[in-house]
Amino acid sequence: MTDDVMRRRTLRTGSARFSVDARTIRSYPDAAISAAEARIDAWSNRGMVRPLRLTLRPERGAPVGYGTPFGEEVPLDTVRVVLAKRAGDPWRHSVVSVYPSLDGGMTERFAALDDFIGGYFHRDWAEVGMSPVDVMAHFFANARRGEIQAVAADVRGLLELDDESIAACLVGLDCNYDPAEDNSTDRSWLAWMLRQFEDRAEAVAPPESAVVGSPGWQRASRPIRGAGPRVAVVRFVTKYGVAEGRASRSEFWWARFLWGLVCVGLVIAASAVPYEARTPFMIAFFVWLAATAIPNITLQARRLHDTGRSGWRMLVHLVPFVGPLILLWLNVEDSDRSGARFDRPDELLR
Repeated sequence: MTDDVMRRRTLRTGSARFSVDARTIRSYPDAAISAAEARIDAWSNRGMVRPLRLTLRPERGAPVGYGTPFGEEVPLDTVRVVLAKRAGDPWRHSVVSVYPSLDGGMTERFAALDDFIGGYFHRDWAEVGMSPVDVMAHFFANARRGEIQAVAADVRGLLELDDESIAACLVGLDCNYDPAEDNSTDRSWLAWMLRQFEDRAEAVAPPESAVVGSPGWQRASRPIRGAGPRVAVVRFVTKYGVAEGRASRSEFWWARFLWGLVCVGLVIAASAVPYEARTPFMIAFFVWLAATAIPNITLQARRLHDTGRSGWRMLVHLVPFVGPLILLWLNVEDSDRSGARFDRPDELLR
């Protein structure tokens, strides 16, 4: 988007300001995140591919600020918190924006569309430098097939309303893109998006990654983005001898880190006792290595699969001196969509 276009962008929902103290405002992000733990987990597991907007209503009926969503100043009872992947740290998020808003029940009525709009057309969307065309391209590159279909259903339902109701709903969804800025209308813009949703969903939606909490996630062949230590250990154990499928970068490194901690702990314990008392610790150390040899090999194969490579590439570590360094480099690489070919066939179309 050019600088000229960016300068002329206006906020559809008008101005907004908080009427509460700064300490209360600072408490809103934590409160919103605590109230949406399941969404945060699912979003993190997906790699935080697009911003996430959370909706918080501190006290129903009590205004948190004032704004001009319909041209005249009215009390606002909702807080929007926008999160995004932290720059330079792919495993953490940061708060992009916190602002008061007017909801009017639209978040529940059009949940999928609210998630879409919240990720792209939030109050600071114009600062990102993405046009509506860019937004659609990014959404299709990262969304699941089910998500695309859900947003399409919401757009279809919105288009059944009259023009005035559509405009009011978009304000309630806190959509800060105004098609009039591009010489279009709300109905034309929504119809344009719907055509793309319907035409491209089946063709461009990549295979879903496993989602913690969904049936069979422990042994699912798809990777779990942003996996924490608990998830990594569960997958390490339950996929003991399973080389098929993929392991995300976080899943791999958490499992290897915790495995290494056990090794170091046993060695330290053995060195801390008199020589004649070291035998039990040394036995435990070698039993641990033997018991975890197979899951470590299969985990390594799944990590290579996630980068789009064959698991047999792990044999590169046998090359003197440079082999281990090459394997380390492969393990820190990001995921590659071509790795989906290593998933189980029965999961490819879900």
